Amino acid sequence: MTDVQTQRFRGGADSQRNATSGPPARYLIAAGVAILVLVAAVSQIPSATTAGESESTASSNRLLPVRTIELTSITELETRHTFTGVVEPARTSQLGFERSGRVLELLVDEGERVEADQPLARLDTQALEIRSRELEAKRLEARAILAELRRGPREETIAAARANVEQFQAELELWTVTCSRNDRLRQNDAITEQQYDNARLNMSAARARLSAAKSQLRELEEGTRQEQLDAQDAVVAQLDANLALVETDLEKSVLRAPFAGTISKRLIDEGTVTSATATVFELVDTDHLEARIGLPADVASRLQPGQEKGLRKGTQHLAGRIRAVRPVLDPVTRTQVVIIDIVDDASRQTVPGEVVRLDITETGDADGFWVPLSALAQGPRGLWSLYAVDPASADAQAAEANNARVERRTVEVVHTEEDQALVRGTVYDGDRIVVNGLHRIVPGQLVRVVDDSIDGESPSMPTNLKRHSG
Repeated sequence: MTDVQTQRFRGGADSQRNATSGPPARYLIAAGVAILVLVAAVSQIPSATTAGESESTASSNRLLPVRTIELTSITELETRHTFTGVVEPARTSQLGFERSGRVLELLVDEGERVEADQPLARLDTQALEIRSRELEAKRLEARAILAELRRGPREETIAAARANVEQFQAELELWTVTCSRNDRLRQNDAITEQQYDNARLNMSAARARLSAAKSQLRELEEGTRQEQLDAQDAVVAQLDANLALVETDLEKSVLRAPFAGTISKRLIDEGTVTSATATVFELVDTDHLEARIGLPADVASRLQPGQEKGLRKGTQHLAGRIRAVRPVLDPVTRTQVVIIDIVDDASRQTVPGEVVRLDITETGDADGFWVPLSALAQGPRGLWSLYAVDPASADAQAAEANNARVERRTVEVVHTEEDQALVRGTVYDGDRIVVNGLHRIVPGQLVRVVDDSIDGESPSMPTNLKRHSG
């Protein structure tokens, strides 16, 4: 009983003690735990904010860096078209002798420069020289005869003719008297009829001789007839012409340069018997060169003789002047040939056969934007695409970090020049497009814009074109 009561008493005392001290202890413990949790939470707020910022920065650094440019539209375009031609000498001659003969001497060879009228080759002229001496002798003879005819007969010849007239006059008188005497004798039958006829016929013969002598005397006294002078003049002229022909053949036996230039070919050697149609040398005028360039008819129609046009030979620039535009199309190339004289001193460094280029600039209306070729990505159905960046499509935090999302814009390539292309399509003034790393970009991707241009500059049009902003 005592033990039981003692236990109960202890138990009751403990219960009373616990009931008196329990509630305040629990409250204190809970309050302390709450304070500790609150302090820990407050202490963790700055570290969480710093970690978030670090994570955001790391994520931004992991984005693909891209370069962009701002598009500016154009309204006019000057396009350069390049046409190719060949340099040719202004004059090219196939030189040969104008007569046949054996080549005696060649005075120049291939590659040598010659001046106008310089001897180039000679033919054997021995036969011509002999013929020339023969004709000269005949001409001297003919001229002597002509001089004699012009002077007329000598006085001695006229005197002899006059003496003949007097002689024949005397004979006629003698036979006249004889005939009269014989006539009287015949009537008296003193002579025969034969004797009378002889006297009569001799008188007639004497009269004829006298008439001839008088005619000859008159001819001598009147001098040479004009017809004889004209005939002898013709003989002399014919001999002069024959001699001049021989002299011409002698001159043509020497081949001379028709103009200053360079011997490009030698086709025969000494000792060759050449004909009048055979070519001995080819001579080119290297002092005056020209370029022959085929142009479309619409381009050639805008060119006029006398216009200054520059030519390009590799990296060298040549000054040129249009000399002529052929009025017909080439049947093979369907182009008009424009002949351009090379007029500056640099032409002496240019040789026939070299290739030159002519640049023709045309101005026309245009509607589009110049972009680098590196900004173009191939799209479907033969079209091309540009990747535009749109900062507005990114969240505020990404926009503050200079990040933007990529959008695909479909464009059409209108013209290309060097490393740039003229495009038009779903792009507008002020749009920014990506110009590098397109193979790593897909539409909707978030990228980091590191620069607004390539090498810090906005792309310009090709150096040989002019861009006019609208």
